Amino acid sequence: MLLELEKKIINKISRIKSYTTRCIFGGYEKEKIDDMYISQYYTFDYKNIQNLIVKDKSCLFIDIGANKGYSVKMAKHFFKNCFVISYEPLKSSYKELEDLKKLYDNFEFKNVALGAETKEISINEAYNDTGLSSVFKLNSNYKYFGRDIPTVNYSVSMIEANSETEYWNSFNTDIKILKIDVQGYELEILKNLKEYLINDNIDVIYIELITIEKYIGQPSYTDIINFLDCCGFVPLHINPAYRELNTKFVSVENLECGYTTEYDVTFVKKKYLSGIYESEE
Repeated sequence: MLLELEKKIINKISRIKSYTTRCIFGGYEKEKIDDMYISQYYTFDYKNIQNLIVKDKSCLFIDIGANKGYSVKMAKHFFKNCFVISYEPLKSSYKELEDLKKLYDNFEFKNVALGAETKEISINEAYNDTGLSSVFKLNSNYKYFGRDIPTVNYSVSMIEANSETEYWNSFNTDIKILKIDVQGYELEILKNLKEYLINDNIDVIYIELITIEKYIGQPSYTDIINFLDCCGFVPLHINPAYRELNTKFVSVENLECGYTTEYDVTFVKKKYLSGIYESEE
Protein backbone atom coordinates (compact mmCIF):
# COMPACT_ATOMS: atom_id res chain seq x y z
CA MET A 1 0.00 0.00 0.00
CA LEU A 2 2.80 2.38 0.92
CA LEU A 3 4.68 1.57 -2.29
CA GLU A 4 1.62 2.37 -4.41
CA LEU A 5 1.14 5.67 -2.59
CA GLU A 6 4.77 6.61 -3.18
CA LYS A 7 4.41 5.85 -6.89
CA LYS A 8 1.33 8.08 -7.14
CA ILE A 9 3.14 10.95 -5.40
CA ILE A 10 6.20 10.64 -7.64
CA ASN A 11 4.07 10.50 -10.81
CA LYS A 12 2.13 13.57 -9.70
CA ILE A 13 5.28 15.55 -8.99
CA SER A 14 6.79 14.49 -12.32
CA ARG A 15 3.77 15.86 -14.17
CA ILE A 16 3.94 19.15 -12.23
CA LYS A 17 7.67 19.40 -12.87
CA SER A 18 7.32 18.81 -16.61
CA TYR A 19 4.38 21.20 -16.95
CA THR A 20 6.12 23.97 -15.01
CA THR A 21 9.26 23.71 -17.13
CA ARG A 22 7.28 23.88 -20.39
CA CYS A 23 5.23 26.87 -19.24
CA ILE A 24 8.17 28.95 -18.10
CA PHE A 25 10.75 28.14 -20.72
CA GLY A 26 8.55 27.44 -23.72
CA GLY A 27 10.30 24.22 -24.68
CA TYR A 28 13.68 25.82 -25.45
CA GLU A 29 16.22 23.11 -24.69
CA LYS A 30 18.93 25.74 -24.28
CA GLU A 31 17.15 27.29 -21.33
CA LYS A 32 15.35 24.25 -19.96
CA ILE A 33 15.71 23.81 -16.22
CA ASP A 34 14.72 20.38 -14.91
CA ASP A 35 14.96 21.00 -11.19
CA MET A 36 11.47 21.32 -9.74
CA TYR A 37 12.46 23.83 -7.08
CA ILE A 38 14.25 26.06 -9.56
CA SER A 39 11.41 26.08 -12.05
CA GLN A 40 8.42 26.21 -9.71
CA TYR A 41 9.56 28.65 -7.04
CA TYR A 42 12.69 30.60 -7.84
CA THR A 43 11.44 32.21 -11.04
CA PHE A 44 9.43 34.76 -9.05
CA ASP A 45 12.57 36.33 -7.60
CA TYR A 46 14.10 36.89 -11.02
CA LYS A 47 10.90 37.98 -12.74
CA ASN A 48 10.16 40.44 -9.93
CA ILE A 49 13.60 42.06 -10.17
CA GLN A 50 13.32 42.22 -13.94
CA ASN A 51 9.98 44.05 -13.76
CA LEU A 52 10.83 46.38 -10.85
CA ILE A 53 14.51 47.21 -11.28
CA VAL A 54 16.33 45.83 -14.33
CA LYS A 55 13.66 46.50 -16.99
CA ASP A 56 15.53 47.31 -20.22
CA LYS A 57 18.79 48.28 -18.49
CA SER A 58 22.14 46.55 -18.85
CA CYS A 59 22.98 44.18 -16.03
CA LEU A 60 25.98 42.41 -14.52
CA PHE A 61 25.03 39.20 -12.67
CA ILE A 62 27.76 38.10 -10.23
CA ASP A 63 27.16 34.45 -9.38
CA ILE A 64 29.16 33.33 -6.33
CA GLY A 65 28.63 29.62 -5.74
CA ALA A 66 27.38 28.64 -9.19
CA ASN A 67 27.18 24.89 -8.56
CA LYS A 68 25.71 23.38 -11.76
CA GLY A 69 24.71 26.71 -13.28
CA TYR A 70 21.02 26.99 -12.37
CA SER A 71 21.36 30.70 -11.62
CA VAL A 72 23.18 31.27 -14.89
CA LYS A 73 20.17 29.91 -16.79
CA MET A 74 17.75 31.97 -14.73
CA ALA A 75 19.71 35.20 -15.21
CA LYS A 76 20.10 34.62 -18.93
CA HIS A 77 16.39 33.90 -19.31
CA PHE A 78 15.01 36.88 -17.41
CA PHE A 79 17.70 39.57 -17.84
CA LYS A 80 18.10 39.97 -21.58
CA ASN A 81 20.95 42.49 -21.64
CA CYS A 82 23.03 40.66 -19.08
CA PHE A 83 26.65 39.57 -18.59
CA VAL A 84 27.13 36.73 -16.10
CA ILE A 85 30.30 35.96 -14.14
CA SER A 86 30.22 32.71 -12.16
CA TYR A 87 32.58 31.56 -9.43
CA GLU A 88 32.60 27.88 -8.45
CA PRO A 89 35.56 25.88 -7.08
CA LEU A 90 33.97 22.37 -7.11
CA LYS A 91 35.64 19.90 -9.45
CA SER A 92 32.34 18.18 -10.21
CA SER A 93 30.80 21.41 -11.52
CA TYR A 94 33.59 22.29 -13.91
CA LYS A 95 32.36 20.46 -17.02
CA GLU A 96 28.76 21.63 -16.76
CA LEU A 97 29.77 25.26 -16.33
CA GLU A 98 32.25 25.03 -19.18
CA ASP A 99 29.46 23.59 -21.34
CA LEU A 100 27.29 26.61 -20.53
CA LYS A 101 29.97 28.83 -22.07
CA LYS A 102 29.20 27.13 -25.37
CA LEU A 103 25.49 27.91 -25.01
CA TYR A 104 25.57 31.50 -23.81
CA ASP A 105 27.29 34.63 -25.00
CA ASN A 106 28.46 37.08 -22.35
CA PHE A 107 29.10 34.36 -19.79
CA GLU A 108 32.34 33.79 -17.92
CA PHE A 109 33.23 31.07 -15.43
CA LYS A 110 36.09 31.10 -12.94
CA ASN A 111 36.97 27.82 -11.24
CA VAL A 112 37.85 29.47 -7.90
CA ALA A 113 36.25 30.31 -4.57
CA LEU A 114 35.80 33.88 -3.34
CA GLY A 115 36.57 34.77 0.25
CA ALA A 116 38.31 37.08 2.69
CA GLU A 117 41.81 36.57 1.27
CA THR A 118 43.76 34.99 -1.57
CA LYS A 119 45.11 31.57 -0.60
CA GLU A 120 44.69 27.82 -1.02
CA ILE A 121 41.87 26.39 1.10
CA SER A 122 40.23 23.03 1.76
CA ILE A 123 36.69 22.49 0.57
CA ASN A 124 34.31 19.70 1.56
CA GLU A 125 32.43 18.45 -1.50
CA ALA A 126 29.28 16.54 -0.61
CA TYR A 127 29.18 13.34 -2.62
CA ASN A 128 26.06 13.17 -4.84
CA ASP A 129 24.63 16.22 -3.03
CA THR A 130 26.97 18.96 -4.21
CA GLY A 131 24.57 21.68 -3.07
CA LEU A 132 25.66 20.86 0.50
CA SER A 133 29.37 21.40 -0.25
CA SER A 134 31.09 24.05 1.83
CA VAL A 135 34.30 25.47 3.17
CA PHE A 136 32.86 24.48 6.55
CA LYS A 137 32.49 20.87 7.65
CA LEU A 138 29.00 19.44 7.99
CA ASN A 139 27.74 19.13 11.54
CA SER A 140 27.89 15.45 12.51
CA ASN A 141 24.42 15.75 14.08
CA TYR A 142 22.85 16.93 10.82
CA LYS A 143 21.06 14.32 8.72
CA TYR A 144 19.96 15.08 5.17
CA PHE A 145 16.61 13.34 4.81
CA GLY A 146 17.59 10.79 7.43
CA ARG A 147 21.03 9.98 6.10
CA ASP A 148 24.64 10.99 6.56
CA ILE A 149 26.31 12.88 3.74
CA PRO A 150 29.72 11.56 2.68
CA THR A 151 32.17 14.27 1.68
CA VAL A 152 35.52 14.41 -0.04
CA ASN A 153 38.01 17.07 1.01
CA TYR A 154 40.48 18.67 -1.39
CA SER A 155 42.39 21.88 -1.95
CA VAL A 156 41.07 24.73 -4.13
CA SER A 157 42.14 28.27 -4.93
CA MET A 158 40.43 31.14 -3.14
CA ILE A 159 40.78 34.76 -4.23
CA GLU A 160 39.89 37.81 -2.18
CA ALA A 161 36.38 38.92 -3.17
CA ASN A 162 37.25 42.59 -3.01
CA SER A 163 40.05 42.09 -5.55
CA GLU A 164 37.40 41.34 -8.19
CA THR A 165 35.45 44.59 -7.75
CA GLU A 166 37.57 46.60 -10.17
CA TYR A 167 36.88 43.97 -12.81
CA TRP A 168 33.14 44.07 -12.05
CA ASN A 169 33.12 47.84 -12.40
CA SER A 170 34.85 47.62 -15.77
CA PHE A 171 31.60 46.35 -17.30
CA ASN A 172 29.98 49.73 -16.63
CA THR A 173 26.47 48.26 -16.52
CA ASP A 174 23.41 50.08 -15.21
CA ILE A 175 22.55 47.38 -12.65
CA LYS A 176 24.70 44.97 -10.67
CA ILE A 177 23.18 41.88 -9.06
CA LEU A 178 25.08 39.77 -6.53
CA LYS A 179 23.97 36.19 -5.94
CA ILE A 180 25.66 34.26 -3.10
CA ASP A 181 25.03 30.63 -2.22
CA VAL A 182 28.08 29.18 -0.49
CA GLN A 183 26.57 27.12 2.32
CA GLY A 184 27.41 29.08 5.44
CA TYR A 185 30.36 31.10 4.12
CA GLU A 186 28.24 34.03 2.87
CA LEU A 187 29.07 36.45 5.68
CA GLU A 188 32.84 36.20 5.15
CA ILE A 189 32.41 37.23 1.51
CA LEU A 190 30.01 40.05 2.39
CA LYS A 191 32.36 41.45 5.05
CA ASN A 192 35.19 41.53 2.53
CA LEU A 193 32.90 43.49 0.18
CA LYS A 194 31.54 45.84 2.85
CA GLU A 195 32.86 49.10 1.41
CA TYR A 196 31.78 48.06 -2.08
CA LEU A 197 28.25 47.34 -0.84
CA ILE A 198 27.90 50.53 1.21
CA ASN A 199 28.97 52.69 -1.74
CA ASP A 200 25.99 51.65 -3.88
CA ASN A 201 27.91 49.43 -6.30
CA ILE A 202 25.43 46.55 -5.89
CA ASP A 203 21.69 47.05 -6.47
CA VAL A 204 20.31 43.58 -5.70
CA ILE A 205 21.50 40.65 -3.60
CA TYR A 206 20.13 37.12 -3.87
CA ILE A 207 21.33 35.16 -0.86
CA GLU A 208 20.62 31.87 0.86
CA LEU A 209 20.19 31.89 4.64
CA ILE A 210 20.46 28.76 6.81
CA THR A 211 18.24 28.50 9.88
CA ILE A 212 19.89 25.52 11.60
CA GLU A 213 23.51 24.66 12.39
CA LYS A 214 24.24 22.52 9.35
CA TYR A 215 27.92 23.42 9.38
CA ILE A 216 30.50 23.76 12.12
CA GLY A 217 31.39 27.43 12.57
CA GLN A 218 28.70 28.92 10.32
CA PRO A 219 27.33 32.33 11.37
CA SER A 220 23.69 32.87 12.28
CA TYR A 221 21.31 33.97 9.54
CA THR A 222 20.44 36.94 11.77
CA ASP A 223 24.07 38.10 11.59
CA ILE A 224 23.81 38.23 7.80
CA ILE A 225 20.51 40.13 7.89
CA ASN A 226 21.90 42.66 10.36
CA PHE A 227 25.06 43.12 8.30
CA LEU A 228 23.11 43.78 5.10
CA ASP A 229 20.87 46.22 6.96
CA CYS A 230 23.95 48.17 8.00
CA CYS A 231 25.05 48.23 4.35
CA GLY A 232 21.76 49.79 3.29
CA PHE A 233 19.86 46.74 2.03
CA VAL A 234 16.30 45.66 2.84
CA PRO A 235 14.44 42.43 2.01
CA LEU A 236 12.24 42.66 -1.07
CA HIS A 237 11.17 39.02 -1.24
CA ILE A 238 11.49 35.96 1.01
CA ASN A 239 11.27 32.54 -0.58
CA PRO A 240 10.92 29.67 1.95
CA ALA A 241 10.91 27.03 -0.76
CA TYR A 242 13.52 24.63 0.61
CA ARG A 243 12.20 22.24 3.24
CA GLU A 244 13.49 19.05 4.80
CA LEU A 245 12.23 16.06 6.77
CA ASN A 246 14.48 13.74 8.73
CA THR A 247 13.32 10.61 6.92
CA LYS A 248 14.65 8.40 4.14
CA PHE A 249 11.19 7.79 2.71
CA VAL A 250 10.87 11.13 0.94
CA SER A 251 13.34 13.30 -1.00
CA VAL A 252 13.54 17.00 -1.72
CA GLU A 253 12.14 16.44 -5.23
CA ASN A 254 8.75 15.21 -3.98
CA LEU A 255 8.44 16.96 -0.64
CA GLU A 256 5.17 18.82 -0.10
CA CYS A 257 5.72 19.74 3.57
CA GLY A 258 8.60 19.93 6.01
CA TYR A 259 10.90 22.22 7.97
CA THR A 260 12.45 25.28 6.34
CA THR A 261 16.18 24.77 6.97
CA GLU A 262 17.26 27.22 4.28
CA TYR A 263 15.49 30.11 2.59
CA ASP A 264 16.37 32.57 -0.13
CA VAL A 265 16.01 36.30 0.34
CA THR A 266 16.14 39.02 -2.29
CA PHE A 267 17.65 42.20 -0.84
CA VAL A 268 17.65 45.56 -2.60
CA LYS A 269 19.15 48.93 -1.79
CA LYS A 270 16.76 51.04 0.29
CA LYS A 271 16.49 53.64 -2.46
CA TYR A 272 14.34 51.21 -4.45
CA LEU A 273 11.65 51.29 -1.77
CA SER A 274 10.69 54.77 -2.96
CA GLY A 275 8.71 53.03 -5.68
CA ILE A 276 6.01 51.94 -3.23
CA TYR A 277 5.20 55.55 -2.40
CA GLU A 278 4.84 56.66 -6.01
CA SER A 279 1.49 56.15 -7.69
CA GLU A 280 1.46 55.08 -11.33
CA GLU A 281 -0.28 57.49 -13.68
